[in-house]
Amino acid sequence: MSSQTIAGALAAIITTVRGVSGLRKVFDNPPEQVTQEPMVVVYVASGDVTGGPLQAKRAILSIAVDVIITGSRLDRDIATLAPFLDSIPPALWTDPSFGGAITNFENVQITFLSTDYGGKDVRGYQFLMQNVNLIN
Repeated sequence: MSSQTIAGALAAIITTVRGVSGLRKVFDNPPEQVTQEPMVVVYVASGDVTGGPLQAKRAILSIAVDVIITGSRLDRDIATLAPFLDSIPPALWTDPSFGGAITNFENVQITFLSTDYGGKDVRGYQFLMQNVNLIN
C-alpha cells in the first residue's frame, strides 16, 4: 500500500467533486470571499491521528465538502442547492478509496448551512465525510 496523506486525500476528493455538474468552482485553497457560485471548499473539519515511531500512523478524519452560494431568498437558495443533494453523495461513493488516497469512509452527513463567509451571508450544504481512514 502506498503512503496515504491528508493532503493526498483532500486532493483526491477535490478532483472527484470537480466532476459534479453544476458547480462553478471547486477550490484547491479556499478564497477569503465567495467569488463564483456555487462554489465548493473541501477541508478537514476534525480528526484524530495516532501512531508513533514504532507503529503505523493512522488518521481518522471528518472531511467537509461545503457547497456555498450567497444568500438572497431562502426559496431561491434551496432551489439552487437542491440538485447537489442528489449529485454530491453518489460522486463521493463512486470510488470509496479515491484511487487509494484513503482506505475508506463510513458515511456522508448532510447539514444545511446559513452563515457568514468573508463578510457575506451565505447558504449551502455541508457534506461531511465521516470516519475517513488513512493509514501510513
